Amino acid sequence: ICIASGVGATVELEGTAELFGEDPHRFVAVVTPGWDPPALGRRIGVMGGDSLRIGDESVSVAALAEAWRGAIPEAMRS
Repeated sequence: ICIASGVGATVELEGTAELFGEDPHRFVAVVTPGWDPPALGRRIGVMGGDSLRIGDESVSVAALAEAWRGAIPEAMRS
């Protein structure tokens, strides 16, 4: 979402295991500020700024985009 929109986010999770789960029933939705998720959902952060922040780590959206867009070309050069 950050790369596509060019907008950063602050994600609030308890650990990183949730970031790498392969459960097919997880979705991330960007909604209007102030909207409360239904009983089955929960808020994990907010959009804004120019960096993606997860816990104590932060990386600029520009660096994320560069890494993502350059991954395949870089792999082809190896």
